[in-house]
Amino acid sequence: MTTSYEPLPIEPLSLLLSCQTYICHHLDKIGSLNALPKEVKDELRRFAITEHLVNDMTLELFLPSNADAKEIDLEGCDRITDHSIMTVTRKYPSLTSLNLAWCQYVSPSAVTKALQSSPHIIQLNLSYMTNFDDQSLVNISNLYPQLRHLSLQGCTAITDAGLIKLVTKCTEITYLNISHIKSLTSASLKAIVSSLPKLATLDVSWGSPEAFSDGTMQKLGKAGQKLQHLAVADSLKVTESALTKLVQQLPALTSLDVSYCKELVVSSPEKFAKSMPPLLRFLAPGVPLSEAAILKLLETLPELQELNISSNDQLRPTLIQALVNNPGIGKGLQILTLGASKHIPALLVLSLIEARPTLSVTFYALAN
Repeated sequence: MTTSYEPLPIEPLSLLLSCQTYICHHLDKIGSLNALPKEVKDELRRFAITEHLVNDMTLELFLPSNADAKEIDLEGCDRITDHSIMTVTRKYPSLTSLNLAWCQYVSPSAVTKALQSSPHIIQLNLSYMTNFDDQSLVNISNLYPQLRHLSLQGCTAITDAGLIKLVTKCTEITYLNISHIKSLTSASLKAIVSSLPKLATLDVSWGSPEAFSDGTMQKLGKAGQKLQHLAVADSLKVTESALTKLVQQLPALTSLDVSYCKELVVSSPEKFAKSMPPLLRFLAPGVPLSEAAILKLLETLPELQELNISSNDQLRPTLIQALVNNPGIGKGLQILTLGASKHIPALLVLSLIEARPTLSVTFYALAN
């Protein structure tokens, strides 16, 4: 006997989303998610965080079952409180990496107290914990002089005083993100340059207009021999002359972010391109780079893998046509972000994609 089944009256994707929504909205009634495949559990976690459903009662469902876990990522869990952070550090004493980005209801005092249970931390993300202040930084530096990776992005309550104390004590730091903090001045950056000899990644984007000064760039050029990734987005001090002098002194640099540095007007494309170290990644959205400057960069940097030139009103079809007709230009390019343009026909971009099938292009055509 043959058994037949009626097709489901709902699309599989819709059914999956419905199940996901139901589970996440009933987390308080679920005992454990450990029996689920890791990919499913991760997807549920992402959905629950997006919907602000992770709190002190439900966080336990998404934590590792292994007490020897080295990394805990709580980024975006904006409804957890001090109770959760205390529980996490007690449960996982072997932690080396903790991400508390956007955990705005966790107090600095609770973080300090909780971290005393985790002496092995070398990687700490405190991004957008806006109540984190100078005393909190001093406490961190006393607990973790061995710290290597620190993100303070958007921690707007800290000042030069706290950051200078931290970097003079935590001299093993190789990664530092202090972007989106308007209160920091060039004094902090000078202390960073002189105190962190192993620094490989520095992000000072979207800070005080005067923070990244000419003097700071000179010091960075002399001391930043190991610097590989530099982000200075939205800096008024980044001009063609200043940037050229800086990057010529940074031989290890492979990633440069000058997004929205609107004073970066290139008058000598060839000189500018030749000053660049062998970059793999160059991000320049909102920078008024000419077609000549872009093409010269691509010719001079054959290993360049990612280029972002979006939000640039100077982009014209001739740039895309040059890339279609000359496969040797930018031959290593894997990611090209053009953004939105009313000057470049969509069909021309399609021709570029056909000519370079390994190239990923982000483009939005706008009506004239």
